[in-house]
Amino acid sequence: MNKSEKQNAGNIQAVKRMPQYLRLFNDMFRYGRQYISSVEIASKLSLKPISVKKDMLLAKAPGKTRLGYNVKGSIAAIQQFLGWQKERDVCLVGYGKLGSALFHYEGFKKHGFNMVAAFDTDITKADNKNILHIEHLASYVQTHKITTAIISVPAYAAQGVADTLVGAGIKAIWNFSPADIKVPPHIALQNEDLSIGLALLCLKLKN
Repeated sequence: MNKSEKQNAGNIQAVKRMPQYLRLFNDMFRYGRQYISSVEIASKLSLKPISVKKDMLLAKAPGKTRLGYNVKGSIAAIQQFLGWQKERDVCLVGYGKLGSALFHYEGFKKHGFNMVAAFDTDITKADNKNILHIEHLASYVQTHKITTAIISVPAYAAQGVADTLVGAGIKAIWNFSPADIKVPPHIALQNEDLSIGLALLCLKLKN
């Protein structure tokens, strides 16, 4: 692994830690704290202080010597770093049990995700007027200029849905389907394989 690859790997790990920092800073803000040190952050999150300092530098979090990081300013800096300060309309494909839970999850709003519509092949039991038949997917994405989509369909249907989304102009896909979908290099793709998390959990139980 060369220097550039190591740096990219380090940045990815830092990005994964950012939501932890954000939750902590939000808690501190609610308690009226103005500053928090890297040592205290590291202690509360079971991290090394040097890692905290590097992550905060990456996010450009404001701080003062001997006082630590400004809580309110750091919240804004991390949100800016993650792009969560911008609101973006998101559509979901696959309104089964998982899809329904994702569609109604209120936490997305805190991160700028505005769930505007869901699509499925069967909408006879739809509990929301924004649940549409999948035949309208491409036209909806194009008409409403949707850039981000979540896929939660069965594995056999995932690639076809991804192809439709890409053809309609989608820029980012969050894939919850148990399938390795292929997209062009310019499409941002994040796979969430729940079986991996389950495997890790079972291994921990076994050991």
